Amino acid sequence: MRRYLRRDVGAYSAFWRAPAEGDFDRIPARRFGDLAAHAPNLVLRPDVASIYRAGPRRLAVRTAWSRLWGRQHVVNDKVLVPYYKPVLWLLHDGVPIGYAESDVDRLADIGARWLADAGVRPDDVVLNLLPSGPNLAWWQTVVGCRRARLSAVHLGANPDPATVVDLRPTVLVGRPMDVLRLLAVAYDIQPRIVLAVGRPMDKGLRSRLSAAATGAPVLSAWAPPGVRAMWTECKGGADRGLHTWPASEVLELVDPLTGMSAPSGAGGEVVWSPLGWHGTVMLRLRTGVFGTIDVGACPACGRNAPRLLVAGSTPHFFDILDRHPDVTGWQAELRTVDGTEELIVFISTSRADRLEPMLRELDTSLSVTQFVVLAEADLDRRIAAADDARVVDLRPS
Repeated sequence: MRRYLRRDVGAYSAFWRAPAEGDFDRIPARRFGDLAAHAPNLVLRPDVASIYRAGPRRLAVRTAWSRLWGRQHVVNDKVLVPYYKPVLWLLHDGVPIGYAESDVDRLADIGARWLADAGVRPDDVVLNLLPSGPNLAWWQTVVGCRRARLSAVHLGANPDPATVVDLRPTVLVGRPMDVLRLLAVAYDIQPRIVLAVGRPMDKGLRSRLSAAATGAPVLSAWAPPGVRAMWTECKGGADRGLHTWPASEVLELVDPLTGMSAPSGAGGEVVWSPLGWHGTVMLRLRTGVFGTIDVGACPACGRNAPRLLVAGSTPHFFDILDRHPDVTGWQAELRTVDGTEELIVFISTSRADRLEPMLRELDTSLSVTQFVVLAEADLDRRIAAADDARVVDLRPS
């Protein structure tokens, strides 16, 4: 990390120059929104002056000789462009995150390892249901499948069921509700594995997905905004935690109130830093994720790498809504109105003929202020606008 800070981050970023020259621990941990305000200045931009001033000595000598002989293009083509020029821009909460060519190669390697650890075999057919565009999940899936030389088709969130049946996919990758909707209409597909991308799932949703996929294992993959590659579950499932990538990142656990390192063995908020990534660099990013870290070898896949066990209690209404056969999707909002807390639940259903009986059944089991019935497309837009969160807390802090 010290070498990375000195030779890359501090050398080629004016924003990080002073912090990178000091101790890593003294760099303040910041939220994504705080760093996003400086996004253009977080991109590593080597030039002749910065290479001479602070870059690696070998690169400085090479640059000087190439300029002397009129061959600067050689250094550009072999070093600066592949390692530093952003060739891919992804968006996190509307903030552009640059990936250099070397970063895309690294993302492909991580994606291929994710698929292998999940139990995907060379003879599998992968169906990608993720929305296409400048988002990390879609790109990691695409380049990971390509690096792993898998047969893959990337259709987006609402494919034609007949087309899906003809493709005979054995691995489904997508957001949980998109996968559920597909399985409800494409009866003939029987996936071996479901890779559910998004926030860590509760047990109710995981069970519902597995049941719809005729008992196939359901494994999570997810990254908070700013993190450069998704954390992933291996074939061991939720009990083993989310695998991280120690060759590409440094994770710390801090006390969310003091910002100080959490005691050994204790939980805390995850603070993430890149290691070896170029393009956009965010050091000591406070992720808002709370949990513990297991540093032992994974008993399921054997990887000797830190695993993140995300903390958090599951509200009791999750299981009830997830398991109800007439509810195709839902989102809950917690609000405070005139000092009184309210729970508003937005739901979609495929059984308009059973609307009133369904609401009575839910009302007897749940203490809900109001149910709001929406079309599936409208509910999808609400969930997407909340970064796929199914519980939105609008209560004042």
